[in-house]
Amino acid sequence: MKYDTIILFTSAFPFGHGEQFIETELNYLSKEFKRIYIFPYYYGGNHKAREGYPTNVFIFEPFRNKKHTFVKLLYKGLFNTKTFFPYLNELLRKPALIIQPKNLFAWFRNLLHCRMILNDKRLLNCITEDNSHMIFYFYWGHRPSGISVGLKKTGNPIIARFHGTDLYEELKINNYYIPFQELTLKSITQAIFISRHGAEYIKQKYKEIKTPLQIFRLGTINKKTSFPWEPSDTLRMISCSIVDENKQLRIIVQALKNSDLPIMWTHIGDGPLMNDLKGECQRIDKKNIQVNLPGRIPNPRVHEILSTGQFDLFINVSKSEGTPFSIMEALSYAIPVFATSVGGSPEIIDSTCGRVLNANISGFELAQCFNEFYALDPKTKIETRMNARKRWNDMCNAEVNYNKFVSFLKQLKIDRV
Repeated sequence: MKYDTIILFTSAFPFGHGEQFIETELNYLSKEFKRIYIFPYYYGGNHKAREGYPTNVFIFEPFRNKKHTFVKLLYKGLFNTKTFFPYLNELLRKPALIIQPKNLFAWFRNLLHCRMILNDKRLLNCITEDNSHMIFYFYWGHRPSGISVGLKKTGNPIIARFHGTDLYEELKINNYYIPFQELTLKSITQAIFISRHGAEYIKQKYKEIKTPLQIFRLGTINKKTSFPWEPSDTLRMISCSIVDENKQLRIIVQALKNSDLPIMWTHIGDGPLMNDLKGECQRIDKKNIQVNLPGRIPNPRVHEILSTGQFDLFINVSKSEGTPFSIMEALSYAIPVFATSVGGSPEIIDSTCGRVLNANISGFELAQCFNEFYALDPKTKIETRMNARKRWNDMCNAEVNYNKFVSFLKQLKIDRV
């Protein structure tokens, strides 16, 4: 069977402010598939879609659109003929949900959304148009991926990518529950993971599930081939992420308070704890410390900043991760990386191109790590930078990684019932 159409389910892309990395993958998909239909789940805080996509990419308004109200959701989610019992079965098999109001509400809300989406006329029209030649591709392993049980009867391949917050159920951000995760894994044709850690996590959690697990790493494009860098008496560090509890930026602040080194730290990104971060940084009353917090800036500008060669170290101290794009971007610009030993980070970082930090590292311990890196001679620092670039080319090169993934999609087979 030759597949020429992809229905791609995203979180908000191309709306919202995130998921920029999908653009890179989309460029490779659009070259090998005749049509790509993108169905976002919601707007993600921005009702205007980004522009400039290939002519064979068709973008639909999110399922949760401007006309979306709870009353309409309740009506469309309850009063239709779409499948119901698989979702109810999860509730019956997990009675603990009933005594946790937040999780029970999450189950019910996702139930309504799944049944509403499965009855969406735009989606049904796309499926009817070319049913036998399409692949259903969920970019995330949560939220709309629960509809996979309803798509299974089409007989078409269904794949889902699993990253971090859409994978690890025990994260606080998930309230220790991801609705319909087991149901999704049983319904899809292939489960795709961006890290070996993620695949092993699912393998251990759902030992009875026989769905094939595949590892296809994400990647970044080659923006630059030369990397000017000069040693400095100041340790110039950069980080890039949302500012929330998971990213633990307070640990970096604590390290700065514990360090006597001349340090300039730049953090790119915004988030719910941004005001807290600004307040903590203002309380660093040390002349040897400089902090720059430009907030959220456009992705092209981020690349401009990284390409200057004015940074000695990239740092990520997250509590949980998939395989961060920010780390891959830093490696592509030959910037050594310090990253906590969580998720897929240790799979692309080691002592040759940076340092794997203890997952529970303290600010004092991190300051000691800064001291050790600062003390390296210029020749060793240059070698570390060269190794960072090589690591990107070996494991994070979009040209290599996405071409492998596209070839995999083109060769997908399924036994139709």
